[in-house]
Amino acid sequence: MRKSYYILMAILTWFILSSRSCGPEEEKKAGREKADLEQSRERIRTEFGADILSEQSLRAFEINAKQKIVDYGDYLGIAFNKNLDTALRAEAERMISNMFTSEDIALNRHLGLITNNKILKNKGVTGLHNASGFQSISFQIEDVCIAALLRPAGESCYTGKLNFSCTTSTSTKQDTVNLGKEKLSALFYARKLPKAFGNDTLLMWSVFLGEIR
Repeated sequence: MRKSYYILMAILTWFILSSRSCGPEEEKKAGREKADLEQSRERIRTEFGADILSEQSLRAFEINAKQKIVDYGDYLGIAFNKNLDTALRAEAERMISNMFTSEDIALNRHLGLITNNKILKNKGVTGLHNASGFQSISFQIEDVCIAALLRPAGESCYTGKLNFSCTTSTSTKQDTVNLGKEKLSALFYARKLPKAFGNDTLLMWSVFLGEIR
């Protein structure tokens, strides 16, 4: 929430600075607002660009990872639903891709109930569903817990592990079949990567999912 607040304040201040005239009072106010903008940027750098994450930040990123794996199931359900608009499904596929550290992340363990493909990867999910005879496939992810806390794993990287369950159901025009409930695990990472903020590029920490087993 604090991060969103600072970013919002920075954006609002930028628009204010861009729209004001150049009278003496306006110049003074613009100077103060510019200083406030710089302070907001500095707070972002300090809180989210630190080289080493605090224990409080690590716990917050673990909560973020738990939400990401739930969102992953929701986005899969959208991408695998032929009843939905193709643009919406394509956006869900893009969101899924952005959640992972790489397009080459193996997903075959997770999607084993609907495919025998032993080398299925993140980038192959769309083709898998388009080739299936199902109208839709849903993935209900529950019981998410942290199995391994985030720990350093090299420069600007921490890694942890989630345990969760996933109930998979398939639907055709005639029937819906519950394929069962799997107990799964997923690696997750906190990594420091460049992000654009207006004309600035800052190194910021973000959470990504890894291999699902």
